Amino acid sequence: MNHRLFAGASLLAMHATRAPALLASQPRSTTSRSEVHP
Repeated sequence: MNHRLFAGASLLAMHATRAPALLASQPRSTTSRSEVHP
């Protein structure tokens, strides 16, 4: 049980750390594209 909970927590932590990065990179990429091609 503890091992499964730890594995689940690690996966949630990875997603929690990746999600903000992806959300932050997407607006930047779109803004950079709009700046390059106004």
